[in-house]
Amino acid sequence: LHSSGKESTGSKRRRFLSHLNNSGIQVVQRHIDTGGVWSRGISLVREEDMQRAILFAILFLMLSLHPLSTHAEVSHPCSANVGYGPINLRGQSPFQMLHLSLTPSAPSTLSAGNWEGQFLMTWMNRWAVSEGQYFIDNETLRTALRLKYGLMERLQIGIEVPVLWRGGGIMDGTIDWFHKTFGLDRARRDEFPKNRFHVEFHPKDGSTFVLNDAGVGLQDMVVSSQATLTCGGILWPAVALGLSASLPTGQEEKLFGSGGVDLNLSLLLAKRISNFYIYLNGGYTMIGTEQIGGVALKENQWTIFSGIEYRLWRKTSLILQNLINSAVAQDFFEFSKYTDEITWGIKSEVSSGWVLEFSLVENIINFQNSPDFGLHSAISVRF
Repeated sequence: LHSSGKESTGSKRRRFLSHLNNSGIQVVQRHIDTGGVWSRGISLVREEDMQRAILFAILFLMLSLHPLSTHAEVSHPCSANVGYGPINLRGQSPFQMLHLSLTPSAPSTLSAGNWEGQFLMTWMNRWAVSEGQYFIDNETLRTALRLKYGLMERLQIGIEVPVLWRGGGIMDGTIDWFHKTFGLDRARRDEFPKNRFHVEFHPKDGSTFVLNDAGVGLQDMVVSSQATLTCGGILWPAVALGLSASLPTGQEEKLFGSGGVDLNLSLLLAKRISNFYIYLNGGYTMIGTEQIGGVALKENQWTIFSGIEYRLWRKTSLILQNLINSAVAQDFFEFSKYTDEITWGIKSEVSSGWVLEFSLVENIINFQNSPDFGLHSAISVRF
């Protein structure tokens, strides 16, 4: 500081302190009891910086607990961390499709008073042959009608009514040509007639089960509920719990149903990272029947699901997911091993509230105990 002319020491000190205060520096005055001499200390913490730090901390906390905005046009609670969601297709192993298991889902629920209807079609080709153990050659077309209702803001209930057609199908020739063309294992497909329906089990107790009846039948109906625990935020994922039960409405002796009541408890998580949505599910199923087709079943089953959704365009997403189910059969050759199914597909909002999906399903790792190839499609509407 510079001054012209003579200026008293006290005047200089007052002008200096005034300059510091105007600069936003907090001046702390303290008395030092040394003969009435005052000394002044200068705090190096600016008031403006403190205010900014406090505001930033409050904003960070609010954002951590408050959901982000979403790209999805179909809005719903927790839409910040959830896109259009995974492909809702549970395990398609010959034994798994006959009883309840985890259905991949997003941790979001309908708003209170809202409905969602969904119509699904899943076409699967199954081929598994092991001399003296089992022979499975069939195709199935499973259609289902699902209806969900938002009971409360974070609680929904639902019901599913599935119908199964089974027969010889038409895909055997195409699949065998694909395997032959690309040098893949043909699994003895060329040794048997194509496009026929035949199921045969030879359990280790010496019994035999044979089914040659194609046709259509009602499968086990499913009732479900789902509750959102948190919608997450910048740091935390959305989390929900699901509880469902299957009812023995399908004919057990014709392999349209399990013949018992199954219960499933699932934990659902989702997190958005930029244009990607990450989904993780875990499920535990209590199986309510002891056998299917003479094959003894385990009392429970575990499921692990992972999936990723990429928002390709504003109303279209690409999806890749993997579903692993623990074994269902107690002691029945390859069917006592876990299954691993991979699904890749697309979801698109074709109109306001209407979402169309299409996907391909392929078995990996254990080829004998899960579907060889499958197509899945669905359309859903919220109202």
